[in-house]
Amino acid sequence: GSTVIAQILQGADNAKMAQFNLKTLSTYGIMKDCTQVKIRQITAFLENGGYLTEGEFNTLTLTAKSKEILIDKQTVKMKIAKETSKNDMRGRETSDGVYAIDTALFERLKNLRASIARDIKMPAYIIFTDQTLRDMCLKMPKNSAQMLEVSGVGKAKQDKYGRFFIKEIKDYLAEHPEAEKSAESGNYLKKFFEGQSNEQGLFALIKAKKNEFKPVNEELTLSQLADEILSQLGVAADKKSLKNAMKDWLVNENYLGEKVINGRRELTTTILSSEAGIIEVKKISQLNREFTAIVFPKPAQEFIFENIDEILIDK
Repeated sequence: GSTVIAQILQGADNAKMAQFNLKTLSTYGIMKDCTQVKIRQITAFLENGGYLTEGEFNTLTLTAKSKEILIDKQTVKMKIAKETSKNDMRGRETSDGVYAIDTALFERLKNLRASIARDIKMPAYIIFTDQTLRDMCLKMPKNSAQMLEVSGVGKAKQDKYGRFFIKEIKDYLAEHPEAEKSAESGNYLKKFFEGQSNEQGLFALIKAKKNEFKPVNEELTLSQLADEILSQLGVAADKKSLKNAMKDWLVNENYLGEKVINGRRELTTTILSSEAGIIEVKKISQLNREFTAIVFPKPAQEFIFENIDEILIDK
């Protein structure tokens, strides 16, 4: 997976590196001057360009296009976004990296993504993830250069889909000229972050808004469920802490189990999973391999919403 790859390249010194003798790899530590965040950005860029793809169990796999780099020695260039000053955020910053977004624009971008996905007969997330759409709502790119500064947008996806989303954003701003200058930064969020960390403030906001969450008629993965909660809150934030909090609680309460597969911890269903509405489904990966995924249909989403206080207790 991308996390372990980043740890190897940076030369991390942890139990996993020792357990699987990863320190013996020739590539161990060759990017020690890079942060793991930067390495993950490069990995995402290569995924967006079609040089890597996600296989089963969130592993990364080479593609046919990888040959251009590995065999043909083609040079690949990645544009590095410049540091964004607080003034450039146009008043959208709230606290510790949690930002309010224009939910009306977000829905329009989701509808556009769904339309494109139907046309090309591909899953919507292959085009852009919810996290990427939320970042578009935050940065409101109006040209190709600005679009490339959106998290999750690489040159390949920019070339394929960028112009459609840029047009949608421009159309929205033409219809709602106040949107760009409005106080969608959400002063209402600030009270949740007074003297608290990003995670604490986000969890306080989630608990305060728990009665407003509505389940969707889809089978969501745990990651997609975290995305859905952030989307319904109308904020752009790192979903990892929320996803991990839900996973830890479900495992601790035996609604999900864990087992080691090929050295990786994977979630499994338990005898109590059906009580929570959680199910297993068979899916086909992009490499045409069948794998099992744990998903949360509507009843399971409602179960999570009902227990959100307990899930986030002491967090």
